[in-house]
Amino acid sequence: MSDEKMPPLGHVFGNEDRVKVAKTKVAPFAYICYLETYMEGETKVSGRGTGFLISPTCIVTCGHVLYRRDAPQKNKWVARVDIAPAFDGRNAPFGSRNVPATQNSLVVIKSFIDSNKPAIWRQNDIGAIILPRRLAFEISGNMIGLAEMSSGIQGREFMIPGYSGDKNGEMWAAKGKVIERDQDFLRHEIDVTEGASGAPLLALKQDGTPGNVAYGIHSAELKVPQKANAAIAFTAANQATIMDWAGKVNPD
Repeated sequence: MSDEKMPPLGHVFGNEDRVKVAKTKVAPFAYICYLETYMEGETKVSGRGTGFLISPTCIVTCGHVLYRRDAPQKNKWVARVDIAPAFDGRNAPFGSRNVPATQNSLVVIKSFIDSNKPAIWRQNDIGAIILPRRLAFEISGNMIGLAEMSSGIQGREFMIPGYSGDKNGEMWAAKGKVIERDQDFLRHEIDVTEGASGAPLLALKQDGTPGNVAYGIHSAELKVPQKANAAIAFTAANQATIMDWAGKVNPD
């Protein structure tokens, strides 16, 4: 396996463009989840990330939030994930869930773990948390949908709402344009930092507010050919995988 490490998980791009989400219980922000993870044998939070609900029992996030390729432990899977949709830094208006890692609860795209080629595992850095039905989040309204945009995405403006690590569990959002599509990566200028990994790239409506359709998932910082943040574009293939996860039943 390549010993090349994961790229930095997002940086502040350009000026401070983020704004605090004041009404987290309003769609689509209600479906954005604050994630805290714990590794095996550790009692303190080992990582933070963002996820989003596509169904009451399926939270999509980045693979590296759930499977830590660079962790010193032999078992690279996180041991537990704590989830709180619409968390505002102090309150979890829809409750929270503590989900231990089992063979039924955490999934990632297989090549993210198996491939020794960074170009492949970075483009497949997608995972999900599958809740048992008894822990489902019953939040009204339409949850986040997935869509593919094969053309016309360059120069289009999107929003990323998430939990950047410098905001102490508060949800912040920023708008910005996609610079280019490079294979399955969308290079973007949206202002996010580490902790926003797993946040959706939401299309904006005509009035400038975000809809509940995601065209990608924020994943990393890229340095070449130009410095930019990156999202993984949703394709027909990875959408099919994600929807298969959404249909799984976790019996735990």
